[in-house]
Amino acid sequence: MLRIFRKTKLSTILALSLGLVTVIVLFGLFSKNTLAGYGPSTRLTYDWNKYDPSLSCTNPANAYGRCGSMNGPVFDSFINSPAYGNEENFAQIAPFSSSANPINASYANSAQAIPGQQYWVRLLVHNDANQNLNCLPIHDSSTLNDCTQVDLGSPSIAINTSARIAIAQGVSNGVQVMGYIDASNATPNEVWDSVLLSNSNQAFSVSYVPGSAYIYNKAFPTGLQLSDNIFSPSGTLIGYNAMNGILPGCFNFAGYIYVRVQVNAPALKIQKLVRNNTSSTWSKAINANKGDNIQWKITYQDTGTLNDYNLTLKDVLPSGLNIVPGSIKWYDQFNNGTVQNDNSLNQGLDLGNYAPSATLLNGEVVFNTVISNNLSTCSISNTGYGWAQNVPMVSSSASVNINNCNTPPTPIYTCNLLGVSNNQLLATINNFQENAQNGAQFDYAIVNWGDGSSTKSSNILNLTHQYSQAGDYSITVNAYFSVNNNVLPAESNNCFTVITISNLTPPPPVTPVYPTPTPTPTTPPAPKKLVNTGPGSFVGIFVGTTILGIGLYNFILRKKLSKNN
Repeated sequence: MLRIFRKTKLSTILALSLGLVTVIVLFGLFSKNTLAGYGPSTRLTYDWNKYDPSLSCTNPANAYGRCGSMNGPVFDSFINSPAYGNEENFAQIAPFSSSANPINASYANSAQAIPGQQYWVRLLVHNDANQNLNCLPIHDSSTLNDCTQVDLGSPSIAINTSARIAIAQGVSNGVQVMGYIDASNATPNEVWDSVLLSNSNQAFSVSYVPGSAYIYNKAFPTGLQLSDNIFSPSGTLIGYNAMNGILPGCFNFAGYIYVRVQVNAPALKIQKLVRNNTSSTWSKAINANKGDNIQWKITYQDTGTLNDYNLTLKDVLPSGLNIVPGSIKWYDQFNNGTVQNDNSLNQGLDLGNYAPSATLLNGEVVFNTVISNNLSTCSISNTGYGWAQNVPMVSSSASVNINNCNTPPTPIYTCNLLGVSNNQLLATINNFQENAQNGAQFDYAIVNWGDGSSTKSSNILNLTHQYSQAGDYSITVNAYFSVNNNVLPAESNNCFTVITISNLTPPPPVTPVYPTPTPTPTTPPAPKKLVNTGPGSFVGIFVGTTILGIGLYNFILRKKLSKNN
């Protein structure tokens, strides 16, 4: 087994720690480095948009406008400049690319800090003094009203001009890089601006890349390398055609300074592998049988640019694996199979501090387990975890497929039906049906009543809820089941309904009142049929009727005869 490891010694770590604390304290005393944004606030600004071409630059109406400073050097003070914008914000940052010119990079005020990545920091250097004051009167062209020769000692020329870079020390999630421009005769003497590198998930530090400082201007269009003193408290002299601290006023003499910085951070890579105890080959997945002795390995490596402090490994065995006592062994530069406590990985095994290594492993931990004969699944996945101080947790997994297993039936766990009734503002669950099969078991449910409130209970039927006002409410029950030692939500959920809640008291039952019916005209009954009396009866009736007719006739006749008499 090949093992090449690097581990930091305790004395080295203590020395580095004390040194880091000392640097942080000294850096804190250097108060300007803690400033954010640009400054100072006492710097006067000159608005490019303010200009009257009919007036001389000495006319007060053009003061603090496009003419710039008429009172000597002042740095990075133009606002609304068509070439740059707000020069107060003269420091910017962009990711570094070895194949790209820094002039063509995309600059911003901040950048995402990526461990190991380098960045360009750019500083605009512009003496905003009026160009007409760059020369003595003898070289002033009356025809052009402009200087024909720059003269040392002229009122707008900055002297002892220097630039410097300062970087906040220590490890954190946000680090400022400060840029400073100063000159002994400028007002104010020094201006500053900052850029920010940040990473909310990873603490880091930032360092200057030696030999990376260059200045670009019209005199040096392809760049001129600057001294690494730019990263010192005194900075380095800059200028126009010579780095002698002399910088005339106006845009023609402006330039950019570029430096590179690097994000440094601890990092951790782990890998989990497995093999049968009789095999010599490590893999991410193997086949095995119940009762087999299998071996696991976790390798670890600091792939960052800073030390991993308190590097810790953790491995909680899944159900079906049992640790072989005395099998946890640690290998690194100082340990060649040192046996660890049987619970050490389960609790988290602190392995100490390790130096960065781009190609070599720092160490590894191996251990053996036995596959349980009562295993109810056909595959086991085992995950190892690792982390360190200022390093987020990382993980890696390996798995074992069980040859002699019986596939258990698939658990079923669903929520099928929900019924809700209500009496005024009180709602009651009157029907709740769930289904749990093949080892699944209903555990509890959460009732969302639709008004922002919820109830968690293992007894859902007859559960009640009082609403505060009437309305339509969508009620949902989210059911949870115990499945293979896990609590899982229902695979399908039909337990929801919408009810209308009313706060009105139902009216009492009304006894119906029926109107008095109108009499219906009665149709005369049909004549009854004569009783059949036979022939004798018929003759009698005929004779009687005849005698009655004769009598009536004689009576009428006598009445008529008496009237005629």
